[in-house]
Amino acid sequence: MTDDSEIIFTRHAMEKFRVLKRYGFEVSKKHVVEAVLNPERLDRRGGQYFAMKIINSEHALRVVYEKRKDYLVILHFILLGVIDMAYKMKYDDEADVLTIILEEEGKISHAEEVGDIIVHFDEDEKPLFIEILKASKIIPLMVESLAKKEVAVT
Repeated sequence: MTDDSEIIFTRHAMEKFRVLKRYGFEVSKKHVVEAVLNPERLDRRGGQYFAMKIINSEHALRVVYEKRKDYLVILHFILLGVIDMAYKMKYDDEADVLTIILEEEGKISHAEEVGDIIVHFDEDEKPLFIEILKASKIIPLMVESLAKKEVAVT
């Protein structure tokens, strides 16, 4: 597989092009295909591949895709700041807790808990990190719920 005729984009991936453009950043199919065919880093988890490619001095592209019989399917892609390329999520399987780090530095003022989700804030009410307890049960439920309808958070 060496040309983009063997690469298919999901509806979600196609929508992501429009969303990024709306927020002032254009990523082309060529960028995504280049990341898949010539990644600077390639990870695999289960049947999914995670290709990463620096696209300019400030940004990298992480592309999530699957290999099918005769083609590749682009599921999702993420625009990262080059300084943000370290993983921002940590999963502890013993405790079944997913931690999502939003800010690398800061001083915790307080936390708010809603069910099994805990958000830690600084004194300016800026969220620093999120913990999801019982993550192996909660995350699939969130994904299932979101798949049924588009949810807008305001």
